[in-house]
Amino acid sequence: METLAFFVVSFTLEAVFLARLLFIACTRAKNLRDALRHCILWPCRALRALTRPKKAPTAQELLIESEVKKLKTSWSRRYVMAFAALSFSTVLSIQQRIFMGGERWMSSAATWCNVAMFAVGTLVSCFPWLLRPSTLGLWYGVYMVFAVLYVTPMFTPTEQVYAFSFIVLLFFRLPCSLLCTRTSLAILFNLPFVGVMSYRSVTEEQAGFSNLNTVLWTELTATAVAASFVSALHGALSQCLGLALNFLPTSLLPLGLQHLGCETKTP
Repeated sequence: METLAFFVVSFTLEAVFLARLLFIACTRAKNLRDALRHCILWPCRALRALTRPKKAPTAQELLIESEVKKLKTSWSRRYVMAFAALSFSTVLSIQQRIFMGGERWMSSAATWCNVAMFAVGTLVSCFPWLLRPSTLGLWYGVYMVFAVLYVTPMFTPTEQVYAFSFIVLLFFRLPCSLLCTRTSLAILFNLPFVGVMSYRSVTEEQAGFSNLNTVLWTELTATAVAASFVSALHGALSQCLGLALNFLPTSLLPLGLQHLGCETKTP
């Protein structure tokens, strides 16, 4: 009875969802044939967009990109400081457990990984100039390497991998979008999670790990969400700054950018 109810509800929702998508496609296109043609030709258009030589950016586009990176740098420094505080509290909790004669709640490798991450956060906090617009991608890669280490077999046992995977998604893969300057970088540094978790699902299935299909779809979805975060954030900031450039007089442009949180000079 439960299975029948599941199929009825799920099939109904799928039909409504697909009908809604078809309605949107029909209303935005001239007719159903155009909508279907756009859907079929979308991979070809995407391939042409990737292979098409890029035109030289205009001065306005370069200015917008520069200001977006400056704003991301300012936010990233706050994120690194907050994450250093989180690492500090984690190290304190481990020290307290050891002093009280208890066992550490994470493996030795994960403990040292957390200490190394705390060291990186402390370094950037003491020397903010290390995190600047030209090094955002580098620091994004550093933090994502730390993140993927947390879900490897050496650092996290099977019984803790799901908890750490959620923590990594919540505190690394999504917030690190502030540090990422390109969507391609987000996809590149999120794909190792798919490989590691898929490998663990195959080799540790007998130990209670989920099957490969579940893990694969979960990690691919998380990768798509992280890449979407990067793209959406960059697009929103660029659009906001573009409007400021278009509507503000030239004499008031620096004040307008500062009002949006974009200092004309990186501190």
